[in-house]
Amino acid sequence: MREGRARGFSATCPFPGTTNPDAVARLVLEKLPDPLLVLDRRGAPVYVNGALRALLGDEITQTWSRMRPQERVRCLRAFLRARAGAYTACIVHLPQVGGESRPWELFLIPWGPVGRILGVTVRFRDVGSESAFRLFDDQMAAQLSVALYRLRSRANGERHYLFMSPVIGRITGYPPAYFLQPGAWLEIVHPEDRAGVHKAWAGFLQHPRIGHLLRLEHRILHADGQVRWVLDEACWVSTPDGEPCIEGMVLDLTERKQVEQALVRAREQAEEASRMKSTFLANMSHEIRTPLASILGFAELLQDELSALEVPQHFFEFLEAIRTNGRRLLNLINDILDFSKIEAGRMELRFEPVSIPALVDEVISSLRALAENKGLYLQSEHADRQLLVTADPQRLSQILINLISNGIRFTERGGVHVRTYRTEEQAVIEVRDTGIGISEQALPRLGKEFFQDDSDPNRPKDGTGLGLAISMRLARLMGGTITVQSQKGAGSTFTVLLPIRSRGGANGSGARPRVLIVEDIPENAQLLTYYLREEFDVHTVPSAEEALQWLEEHHAELLLVDVYLGPGMDGVELVRRLRSRPGWGSIPIIAQTAYASVAEEVKFLQAGFNALLTKPVSREELLSCLRRYLGQPAASRKA
Repeated sequence: MREGRARGFSATCPFPGTTNPDAVARLVLEKLPDPLLVLDRRGAPVYVNGALRALLGDEITQTWSRMRPQERVRCLRAFLRARAGAYTACIVHLPQVGGESRPWELFLIPWGPVGRILGVTVRFRDVGSESAFRLFDDQMAAQLSVALYRLRSRANGERHYLFMSPVIGRITGYPPAYFLQPGAWLEIVHPEDRAGVHKAWAGFLQHPRIGHLLRLEHRILHADGQVRWVLDEACWVSTPDGEPCIEGMVLDLTERKQVEQALVRAREQAEEASRMKSTFLANMSHEIRTPLASILGFAELLQDELSALEVPQHFFEFLEAIRTNGRRLLNLINDILDFSKIEAGRMELRFEPVSIPALVDEVISSLRALAENKGLYLQSEHADRQLLVTADPQRLSQILINLISNGIRFTERGGVHVRTYRTEEQAVIEVRDTGIGISEQALPRLGKEFFQDDSDPNRPKDGTGLGLAISMRLARLMGGTITVQSQKGAGSTFTVLLPIRSRGGANGSGARPRVLIVEDIPENAQLLTYYLREEFDVHTVPSAEEALQWLEEHHAELLLVDVYLGPGMDGVELVRRLRSRPGWGSIPIIAQTAYASVAEEVKFLQAGFNALLTKPVSREELLSCLRRYLGQPAASRKA
């Protein structure tokens, strides 16, 4: 838990982000006999109630530095587990006002809206105080919508509930007294989940270690017959007489599960719609290409046959019109199919070493006649004839053909000049023309599908507005970008930027794969960087928003993402946004979390993570995971 400036009770709600606080809840927090501390995700105090101020004094943050080192570690571990979503507890000795140090039991509960953890609430219980638990439940559990309980383990292994809060009635439909009967809770567990719940509890009861946690998500049968989902969390704690017992909570997850199931159904419907669209386009492509091949083939055959006969010249003009418009239709079909594949994340690229100067010269050679027919020059200039990148040569050629042919199409005087060179990390291809240029209003929308700059009435009207959109997306798929500078009437410069560093160093330059770490705790980010720095090019950002911004300008071969980031977008939403982008279907994204149930792990994988690492993670475990996804050999040095 980090040091920070705590504030006492005021007219504002202690929970950040709440704009309409409940005055009764605020009064309960301030007057509660139990000391209470509210922390944000970084561990900084944001609220301290009166009981805790009376216990520790006004300088709350100094308590942390006066604690025993091993107890600070214990608190930090408990905080990280709670921030990851687990209800947890620990016992520490706290120096109080007057210098006395006494043992206190800390209960750490994550807080925030459904599906998002904004921080941790810490409740302090004097080990010698027996009334705190029930008083906390009576005054707080209803506000938190959780049912708290206390139980002991019988000699026969059954649970004997000593206390069950009234909130359980809202969750299950049964009064608290119902659960004081032996085996009552297991009777309402859904039959399909009953065996698993019984096994988990049996193992938990056999190991009465203080701080040992149990966390289960399962279904129950409500008294009205409906099936509901609950989260049951329990923790071994100590009592004033020194005997261990179990305190826990039951939280209704039904609403969250319904939302998750609705999202899954919506995603499945969207994926089915995407599959149907792809199938339709593939079928239409086949149906159009087949007759089009005959049309173009017979037009070319007729042109060859008629050239040996004396026929009017306009016959040849008719055949050329058929061939020209047939090829235009074929290009349109290809563009629509390419765009559909990119949009669906199904564009497959074949990466291999590519000589940029050789590829540029090859494309220029194929388009030179087009430029000469308009009386334009078409030139190339290469600062480094050995400039290599790892890319898909066919798709990179497609990008160059689009940019250079557009330059020729929109230029009437002068020509097109292509220049290649390298920077420290990128290969640069500049395509500069002396054409009509692009209006200032159109520049921000350039690259949008089907968009064309119609501000110039003399602008050629052919084209669909897909070529540049496809080129920009293909460049991103290869880890690069396309930028544009233009002025109306003064020509345009399109610049293709591609990373010289390749996937797994495949270009033979020895470059290391780039890994982006998204971690909001600086110490964790520093540790991960130290683990990876000898094998990977490591970059770190503290938030999902900054990760998206960084990825707009850079490329990473792998992302290592903390699931529960600070206020704002979490890691799950980040990976969902990235997976929706073209080209991100094959980029490995590894999740990190301090604690995750099996259900949450499934949720993370469904969201788009490739794997899940549970904190704390060892260096060898981390390196092994990254090597597996990046195809790196094991390091020869000793760890």
